Amino acid sequence: MPYFVSVFIELFKVLVMKAYRLLGMVLVLMTSNYSAQSVEEFQKGYGELLKKYVLDGRVDYQALKADNMIQALVEKAQAVRANDVKGMDQEKAFFINAYNLFVMHKIVEAYPLGSVKEKANFFDQKDCAFYGEKKSLNQIEKWGLEHFNDVMWHKLRSNTK
Repeated sequence: MPYFVSVFIELFKVLVMKAYRLLGMVLVLMTSNYSAQSVEEFQKGYGELLKKYVLDGRVDYQALKADNMIQALVEKAQAVRANDVKGMDQEKAFFINAYNLFVMHKIVEAYPLGSVKEKANFFDQKDCAFYGEKKSLNQIEKWGLEHFNDVMWHKLRSNTK
């Protein structure tokens, strides 16, 4: 093989490797930007869901069940990972909203339902993906109590149980 052909082949290999590295960096940047956007999109969508289906503190589960909006939001919440949230305030907001959304979603799935007490193991079934792991509502709540270690969380919890 002529010398210039072998040099050309080696040069081509180097260029291809650099292109792969550049592509990898672009994908990492795009993914991290998507992650931040996904948390914000979830929060925005959750706010829209509340405006549309909650009136005077009561959820219109019948109307919510007829709409696929809640399923799309659950999928967004389940796609969020711990490193996607930025700062304690955003993490608290995400935790509260995701937990409440998971509760609403489970009620919608079982609707009509007079009370969550009517559904066996409502809070114990591991059917919610939170930060990439299947967890029960009780596990998610416990994670929040331990992670945030906030006195108000404990007071709110003791008043609702």
